[in-house]
Amino acid sequence: MTPPLHSASSHFRIPRLLRGTLVGLVVAGAAQLPMIAEADPPPHYLVAYDSGLQGHWLRSCWEASTNSLYTDFAATAPGRTGTAIEVRFGAQNGWNAFGLGNRAPDWTTIYYLYLNELRTVEFEVYFETDSTGVENLSFILEDVGYSNSPRIVDLIPGWASMTDAERYGHWWHVTVDLTQIGANIPRFERFLLSNGAGGDVSQPHFRLADVKLGWTDDTTPPVVTFGSATPNLTYDRLTLAFTTSEPTIYRVEYGVSDYGTTVTGDPDDWNRSHAGVLPNLTPGTTYQYRIVALDHRTDPQATANQGVFTGSYTMPPIPTTPPTISGLTVSGVEGHKAVLSWITDRPCIETVTYQKAGRPAMMRSIWDYAQTRAFVLDLLEPSSAYTVTVLATDAFANQASASTDLSTTDTSTADVIVAIDESATRPISPYVYGANHQFDSSRPNHDPLAAQYTFGRMGGNNWTTFNWVNNASNAGTDWFNWNYDYLPWSFGLSSDQFDTPGRTILAGLDWAFGPQGTPTNAGAALITVPIQGFVAKDRGTDPNDDVITTGPNYLQERFKTVQPIKGTPFTTDPATLAAEPHVYSDEYTNWVKTVAKPAHPGRDVFYSLDNEPDLWPSTHPRVEAQHESYDSLCTKNEEAARAIKSVDTGATVFGFVSYGWYGYTYLQGAPDGSGSDHALHGDFTEYYLGRMSEAETQAGRRLVDVLDLHYYTSAQTPDASREVQSADVSPEVVAARVQSTRSLWDPSYVENSWITRDGLPDGDKAIRLLPRMQAKIDAKYPGTKLAITEYNFRGGQHISGAIAQADALGVFGRYGLFAASRWQQDPEEPFAEAAFKMYRGFDGAGANFGDVSMAATSSDVSSVAVYASQDSTSPGRAVVVAINRSGAFQDVALQGLSLSGAAHVYRITAEAAQPVFVGEVPVNGTSWYVSLPPMSISTIDIR
Repeated sequence: MTPPLHSASSHFRIPRLLRGTLVGLVVAGAAQLPMIAEADPPPHYLVAYDSGLQGHWLRSCWEASTNSLYTDFAATAPGRTGTAIEVRFGAQNGWNAFGLGNRAPDWTTIYYLYLNELRTVEFEVYFETDSTGVENLSFILEDVGYSNSPRIVDLIPGWASMTDAERYGHWWHVTVDLTQIGANIPRFERFLLSNGAGGDVSQPHFRLADVKLGWTDDTTPPVVTFGSATPNLTYDRLTLAFTTSEPTIYRVEYGVSDYGTTVTGDPDDWNRSHAGVLPNLTPGTTYQYRIVALDHRTDPQATANQGVFTGSYTMPPIPTTPPTISGLTVSGVEGHKAVLSWITDRPCIETVTYQKAGRPAMMRSIWDYAQTRAFVLDLLEPSSAYTVTVLATDAFANQASASTDLSTTDTSTADVIVAIDESATRPISPYVYGANHQFDSSRPNHDPLAAQYTFGRMGGNNWTTFNWVNNASNAGTDWFNWNYDYLPWSFGLSSDQFDTPGRTILAGLDWAFGPQGTPTNAGAALITVPIQGFVAKDRGTDPNDDVITTGPNYLQERFKTVQPIKGTPFTTDPATLAAEPHVYSDEYTNWVKTVAKPAHPGRDVFYSLDNEPDLWPSTHPRVEAQHESYDSLCTKNEEAARAIKSVDTGATVFGFVSYGWYGYTYLQGAPDGSGSDHALHGDFTEYYLGRMSEAETQAGRRLVDVLDLHYYTSAQTPDASREVQSADVSPEVVAARVQSTRSLWDPSYVENSWITRDGLPDGDKAIRLLPRMQAKIDAKYPGTKLAITEYNFRGGQHISGAIAQADALGVFGRYGLFAASRWQQDPEEPFAEAAFKMYRGFDGAGANFGDVSMAATSSDVSSVAVYASQDSTSPGRAVVVAINRSGAFQDVALQGLSLSGAAHVYRITAEAAQPVFVGEVPVNGTSWYVSLPPMSISTIDIR
C-alpha cells in the first residue's frame, strides 16, 4: 500500500538542497572543510521526521526487550530550529540498531517503498562528544535481501582526516544512495543505523533531524522478454515464462478469439522472473495471449508504466495410443549394479521390475514425468543373470512396456570405502531417540509418544515458571508474559483437572509412556524442576494481560517463590499445598517419587534443572531482569540438585540446560562472564563442571549426573546470505544443512557460521561439539554424562532434514551421548520423523538399529556417512545405516564386517517420508558393495 500524496509542506516537498550545497554542514566556529558538490537531488521527498514523526513512520529498532535503546523523539537540536531524535547506545546495546519503519504499530499493514523510484535516504546527524564507536554505525535497508551496508562516517567526506573537534558537536548532512545498496529485493519498509560492535567498545550517541527519502518519477515502461510456453502433462494448462527489465507485477489476458480471460500474478510479488499459468484450457486448441507487466509508482495518483508482449500457442491434442519406449539399453554393469537407459516419446512415469531366476523380484517406481531416463539397478548379485522390464505410463493412463536381459560381472568398484571395526564398540544409550512434548498439527499434543521414540522430555520456556501445585505457568515473551493454563491444556486436560496438584506431570508421563494398557517404547522421561525462583501463582486474569499490568507488586501478587528445602513434613493434600507460601523443590520431588513414578513402574523419570537459564532475561523478563552470574547459577543448581537427591536418592539430574554457544562459553551476558572476569573464571561450562565436582565433595554424593546442552545449528550458506536454521530448502541451504551435522564431531569440518568466525580461536575453528564437551567433562568432572535435549537442523519437510536428522542420530550413538530429544521447529516435519524410523521400527514391525555401536570410517564423509551396530540380543545380526548426502549415486564398499545371511534393505528418498523395503540380497565374507541413491538413507539389516 502506498501512503497518500501530501502537499509540499507535509510529506512531499520541493527540495531545498541545490547543486553545490555542502555535504558537511559547517556551523559557526567550526573548522572550514573542503566543499563537496552533490549531483542534482531527487525532485520529490517523502519526509519521515521533521520535528516529529510524519505519516506512518514509527520507531522500529533491533533491541532486547529488557535493554532497549534510549531514544527521545522530541530532543533539542543544537544550533537548529525544531527538535531532533536523540539516540544513545548503552553498554547493553552492542549489535543493536536504531530504525524507522513505515508500517502500522501492530504490523498489520506495511507501507512498502519501492526502489524503482526511491533514490536516497537523507538526514542530518549530530554526533555527541561522549560518543564512542561511531565508526561502527552502518546503514541497513530492511528487508532487501543480502545488500551493502555502508558505514555512516564513510558518507561524510573527509571524515578520516578530521580531528575529533571537527567531527563531534556539528551537524552533518548524510545522503545514502539507494542505487548503490545492491538490493536483491525491490522494496523496503524500514531503514536502520546499526551498531556493528559490542557495547563494551561501541556506544554511539547522536541526534538526527530532517530525515527524508528522495524519489524520482519513473516514466519508462518495463520491457517484457518472452521465455517459453510449456503445457502441463494433461494439456489443459499452459505456463508462460518471461522476464522483465525491472521488478514488476503482471497479468495475462488470453482467449481463443479475444483476450476475454485474465489471470493476475501475485500482487505482492515484485520480481523480474515470472511464470504465468493459464488454466482450464482445451487440448488441441489455439490460444492467443497478452502479457502485461506493471511497475510501481510512488505517487498513488500516477498510472503504472506497462510493458506488453503478445503471442499464441496451440495446445497438443490428447494422445490415444500407448507411449513408445525406445533405446532400452544396459551399461555400467558391475557385480552389484547396472545402469538402464531408455527414451519415451512423451513424459511418463515408470515401474522397473528386475529379477534373478529363483529369487524374489525387485521393483522400483519412478514418479516424476520425464522422457529420457538413466536408472541405476541396485542390489544385484555378482555373476548373475537378470530379466528387466520397464512399464511406462503417460499422464492419460496409456501404458507400454519393454524388456531386456543383463548379466552382472564378478567384480565391483567403489566411490567410497567404509571400514568397519567389529572390535571397536561402545553401548548405545536407549535414550538418544527422544522428542520434546510440543505442538504438532498432524498429531494432537496429548497423543502418546510415537513408536520411534524412546525418550520424552517435558521442557521449554513455559516450564521455568511452572507451578506443579496449580499447573499454572508464565509464558514469558513467548506469549505476552501471561500467567495461563497452557501446559495442562496442551496435554488435553479438561479445566476441572487444572487445580489437581501435579496433574500436568501425570499427563506428561502418560504422553511419554502411554496410558495404562497402551505402552509406548519410551524407557525414560525428563521432567523440569524450576530453579529460577518464581512460579506462577495463578492461571491468568479475564481478560488476560501481561502480569506487569497488575502493578508494582506484581511479583508478590502473581508469583510464588521457589524454595529448595521445605524443612517441615511434606504433604500431597491439594488444599494444604495451595495454602503454602512457597513452592518447595523437595516437596515436588517427593510427589514425583511417591505419586508420579509408581504410575509407570519399570520406567525412569529424570529431573532437569530448569531450562535455558542463560536466556532468562530475554525469555522471562518479568521475573529475571538481570543475567545470572557464574556463581549464582551454580548455587541454584547445587541447591536444587541437593534438594532432589535428599528425597529421591537414586535420581538422575540434568543441568545446566544451556541454550547454545555463548551460553556454553560466557553464560550469555553474565556479569562475571566477560572481560577480565572471563579471564579469571574462564569458560562457563568448565566452571560449571568444576563447581559441580566441588559440590559432590561437599555433599558426599554426586548432585548433577548429566551435562545438558541445547544445540541449534548456526550454519549458513557459503556467502552467509541464508541460514540452515530455517525452512529454506533451496539448493544452497540444502547443501549446507546436510553437512552441518558434521559440526557435532568432525575435526576437519569448519562450517560457515558466526561461531566459527567469531566464537572460536584461530587454529581451533571446527566446532566438534561432542568431543569438545567430552574433553571438558574429562578434565573437570569425569563420569558426568552428556545430553542434548533440544536440537534441530530444520528442513523437516524435505529429504535434507531427514538426512541431517539420521546423521545426528548416528553420531549420538557413536559418541556415547546419554540422551537426546529433538525440538520440533515447524508444524509438520515428516522427513525428520521418518529419519527416526530408519533406526526404530524401519520394517514397520519393531526392527531396530542395534544397541552396540561399531566404529565405521568413511573415506569420503562429505558424501557418505555410515553407522554400524550390533544387536546384543541377537548374535550375528548387524544393522547399518548408510547416508548418501551427495547429489549423485555413490557406490560404497562396506569392509571389515563379518557377513552371513541376507541384507534386507529399507530406504528413504525424496519421494516419500516413510521407510520403504527395496529388496534383499545374499551376503557373505567381509566385503559387500551397495549403490546408494542421491540424497538417501538406507538401513541395511543383515541377518
